[in-house]
Amino acid sequence: MMTVVNTYKNIKRTVVLPGTQEELDNWQKNRMSAGAAMPRLSQAQLDFLVYGVADDSLFDTIEVIEDV
Repeated sequence: MMTVVNTYKNIKRTVVLPGTQEELDNWQKNRMSAGAAMPRLSQAQLDFLVYGVADDSLFDTIEVIEDV
């Protein structure tokens, strides 16, 4: 399992994705495309990893970050 955190406009969005560090490395080191490296991910999960864009329904938690 991988935990991915996206912080944008003072909102922290967290999602846990089914995958291994080896799968992530294969994609990040350009050994495989994201879809080939992580075949268990849905299209929405892949879009989030590759493009950073996702509907809020994808995320496991969403919280507002208070200004310090």
